[in-house]
Amino acid sequence: MKVTIDRNLCDHVLSECEQCFARFVRNPEGEDRLCITEYVEDGDPTLVLTLRYDGEQEVLVIPPEERELVASVGWSKYVKGTPSFYHPRG
Repeated sequence: MKVTIDRNLCDHVLSECEQCFARFVRNPEGEDRLCITEYVEDGDPTLVLTLRYDGEQEVLVIPPEERELVASVGWSKYVKGTPSFYHPRG
């Protein structure tokens, strides 16, 4: 499954974004959010996430056996940059 998430489309603070992200990673078929701009079901259980935030774009590849770990830790621990805590809509 390939998904693009654009944090620039949401005005939630980072902690709320992380909670929403955790729900999505645990149940990607059951979450529909404003920040999800592309969703391609390719039959592969591995999540390939393109994350856009603060002018950055990164790709996370999450195999099924790592979903719970990534959900509990949060996406911001897996990216190179430090996402801003507050993210007002532009």
